Amino acid sequence: MAEASIRMNALPAAFVGASRRWFADVVCVASAALLILSGAIKAMDLPSFARVIESQGLFTLPSAQTLASTVALAEIAVAAVAIASLVFDRRVLAARALGLFVGILCASVLILAINPPARPVPCGCALSSAPVESWWGLVGRNFGWLILLIGASLAAPVRPN
Repeated sequence: MAEASIRMNALPAAFVGASRRWFADVVCVASAALLILSGAIKAMDLPSFARVIESQGLFTLPSAQTLASTVALAEIAVAAVAIASLVFDRRVLAARALGLFVGILCASVLILAINPPARPVPCGCALSSAPVESWWGLVGRNFGWLILLIGASLAAPVRPN
């Protein structure tokens, strides 16, 4: 009787472990895919992305050109690190690498929300070219994304060494 009880209790534990892995994988894969798409779109038209960065008013055009290249490359590189981490069963590393990058995005958008450009300009997100009236919505979106990645990092089972 005790043996049957132990097997019954093992089933929910296995299900919880699998659902935690599934949650971490879905959040990390979706985030990495979004960064690859965004980075590729930006890389295909760096001059346009640099003009968007300049129009936000925080950087001059020469600095914006360097930043545009760096951001596009960083998005693709962070996504590649995350995918490689998932392949090698390192979900926590994947979630933390993505979370660090998204945290930097959160900080940059928060700076623009606190000190917005004089006129509405695009965000440079690669998925929208519409001018942004209020940056606070993007702050909320990016912080929501960061919270999902923190949740994925906490939910991901740690692989023993």
